[in-house]
Amino acid sequence: MILVFLRFIGAYWRAKVAKWQGYDPIAPTIAQNRRLEICNMCDFFQDGECLKCGCSVVAKTMMATEKCPVGRWKRLWIRKRN
Repeated sequence: MILVFLRFIGAYWRAKVAKWQGYDPIAPTIAQNRRLEICNMCDFFQDGECLKCGCSVVAKTMMATEKCPVGRWKRLWIRKRN
């Protein structure tokens, strides 16, 4: 439980730093859907949770600043449009 909380804090700060640097911390809808498809086919996916990292898959796939713990998808660095 503590490890999941620490990962949440890390995700929060990665999103904050990305925003401060001018990147969008939220992944585009197309990327979110593709990530969910990949997770749904994964052996570590169970009941909406990643068994490898303990994260909520829906929440994790929404964040551009997050990556798959087994390397199936990466972080997205997309500059915000003004």
